[in-house]
Amino acid sequence: MGSVKILKKVEETIKKYKLLEKGDKVLIGFSGGKDSVCLLYIFYLLKEKYDLNLIAFHLNHLLRGKEAKRDEEFCKEFCKKLNVPLIIKRRDVKKYSKKYNLSIEEAGHKLRYHYYEKIAQKEKCQRIALAHTASDNEETILLSLISGQSLGRIAGILPKRERIIRPLIDLTSEEVLLFLKENNLPYVEDSTNKNLKIPRNYLRNIVIPNLKKINSNLEKTLRQVSEILFKENEYLERETDRVYNLLIKKEDDDILISKKEFVILPLAIKRRIFKRLFPNASFYQIEEMVNLVNKQVGKKINLKENIIYNEYNYLRIRKENKKKTINEVFKIKLNKINNFPKINLKLTCEVMDIEKIKKFNYNNCEYFDKNDIKLPLFIRFRKKGDIIKIKKGRKKVKKLFIDMKIPRIVRDNLPILCDQKGILWIFGVYRAYRGLIKKNTKKVVRIKILKWQNPICQN
Repeated sequence: MGSVKILKKVEETIKKYKLLEKGDKVLIGFSGGKDSVCLLYIFYLLKEKYDLNLIAFHLNHLLRGKEAKRDEEFCKEFCKKLNVPLIIKRRDVKKYSKKYNLSIEEAGHKLRYHYYEKIAQKEKCQRIALAHTASDNEETILLSLISGQSLGRIAGILPKRERIIRPLIDLTSEEVLLFLKENNLPYVEDSTNKNLKIPRNYLRNIVIPNLKKINSNLEKTLRQVSEILFKENEYLERETDRVYNLLIKKEDDDILISKKEFVILPLAIKRRIFKRLFPNASFYQIEEMVNLVNKQVGKKINLKENIIYNEYNYLRIRKENKKKTINEVFKIKLNKINNFPKINLKLTCEVMDIEKIKKFNYNNCEYFDKNDIKLPLFIRFRKKGDIIKIKKGRKKVKKLFIDMKIPRIVRDNLPILCDQKGILWIFGVYRAYRGLIKKNTKKVVRIKILKWQNPICQN
C-alpha cells in the first residue's frame, strides 16, 4: 500500500467516524515521533480540502535531558516548515508523578490531556487530534486484558471521544513508516521505547511479534474486536444509565439501593452499578458488594471512605465518618416545652389530672401513670445491654429491633425516653409495658413530640 492509499484509508476513517467537519480548528498532539509526524503531515495535506485551521502542541516532559531538548527543537523546525503554529509547554513529569503518587506514564498522560483540553478551550478548537494507531490499540487491548480491566478498557482506544479524534486508528505501524518513507519525512525516536521493563514496550517488542506468528493480521483483528466490544459496552452502558437512574436514591448524604429491584438485575448490570459508584474498586471488592444483598441483614462492607450496610429493604452506602454515637443525656423539664436542637427534637412533658383528659390522642403522644414511674425523665440513645419491659416479661432492645426489622443504620439515632428505673419509650418503635394508664390512675404524665424526624420513615 502506497502513501496515496494510506491517505485515502485515513480519509475513510475520518468519514466513517465523522471525525471532522469543514472549517474545523484542530489542535494536534505533536511529540515529533513517527506517529505524530504522520498525523500532522496528513492534516497538512487535508488542510485545504477540509478548510482546516491547524495548531500543534508539544509537551516537554523534562525526562530525557538532551534528548527531550532535541525533540522540542525538532518539533519547532518541522512545524515551521509546514507553517503550522506550535505551542510548547514544559513540565517536570517526574516531580508531578511523585507528588500525586502516579507512575511516570500515568503522570505524563494526565498532564498531556490536561493541556489538550486547556489549550483547545483557549484557542477555540473544535477538535483535538491524537496519533494513536491500530498498533497502539493492539497494545492497549492486550495490556487491559492482562491487567484485568473492564470491558470498556478492553474495547481499546476509541476513534472519537467528545472533541478528541484519532484519525490514524486504522493504520498499522508498518503503514505509518511506509507513509513517512515515501514522503521523505523525518521523525525522532524516544530511547525509552527500548526499555523492556515498561509493560507496553515488552508487549510491542517481545510478545506481539510472537503473537503475529499465529495471526499476521493481529492489528486488524483486534480493531475488529474493538468495534464489537465498543458497541457491546455502549449498549451495556445505556442499560446501566437507565437502571441507575431508577435504582439509586439519595437520603441526605447516603445512597440507597432498593434490594427488591437490585436482585433481579443481570449480574453484568449489578457489577456496573457498583463500578460506577466506586470506580477504583477492585474486581474482588465489586463481587463482595454485589453479593452483600444475599447476606444476613446487618452485615456490612468497610471500604476506604464508605460503609455499605445490608438493611431490610436497602443497601445503604454511607460516608464512614458520618456515623456518630450520641452519649449525651438530655434532661426533661415538667410542664414546659423542651427543645433539644442538637438532636432536632422538641417535646412537651405535662403532668395532668386524668379527669381533664377528654380523649387520649396517641398521635406523637404517650401517656404514663405518674405513680408508676420515677421522675425526672430524660432522653438518651441506645446503649449496649439495654432492656425494655414487654407484655410478657423483658426483652433486649437489640432483639426487639431485630424482630421489628428496624434498620441497623438508624438504631443508634432513635431517641429513648427513660425514667430513673429504665426505658419507657423508644420513639417511633415501641412503648414499654410500664407506667400504663389504669382504672385507678389519677395523675398522668403526657409526652408530646412537637418536632422530630423519624429516621425509620426516611428509610
